[in-house]
Amino acid sequence: MLLPAKVIDGAVYDSDQNNKFLGIANVDNPNLENVTSELKGFGMSGETEVSLPIVKNMTFTIHFHTICEDSYSLFEPGKKQIEVRSALQVENTERKSGFEDPVPVRYIYRTKPRNLNLGKLDPGQSQDVGTELGLDVFIMYFNGKRVIEIDILNGKYQIGDKDYRAPINDALGIS
Repeated sequence: MLLPAKVIDGAVYDSDQNNKFLGIANVDNPNLENVTSELKGFGMSGETEVSLPIVKNMTFTIHFHTICEDSYSLFEPGKKQIEVRSALQVENTERKSGFEDPVPVRYIYRTKPRNLNLGKLDPGQSQDVGTELGLDVFIMYFNGKRVIEIDILNGKYQIGDKDYRAPINDALGIS
């Protein structure tokens, strides 16, 4: 059995600048949250929530250890495409050596700036520069296979191979 163990390493790139490396960073991925509605009334013995294939506002944050030549450019007005590539360590419980080749995980974000925290200046410490970005598109690939694609403006809500917005879009005459 293959067990994902941990993130080995990763890198942050600006896809709009020919995949320019943006610096040493950590990333807080978005919390994907569906829009829900309360359902209650006659004939029910309680209340429940109905989950819709519509997501709430998505954000993610990049934390840079120090300000870099281009990390501040993420705060420029307009949209950007950012890509984060990571390598996961996977353990094979059936092999003596235990470890397998790293599994690639790739994230694509179409973003717009929300805020830029220029961090602190403290001798011998990281600067903790951070930028929070709003998302219109979030795509995740696991080992080369697309596993999530949320595209708010184009009505896409795909998990695995199924787009849960497709029948809604068909009903609305949207292709």
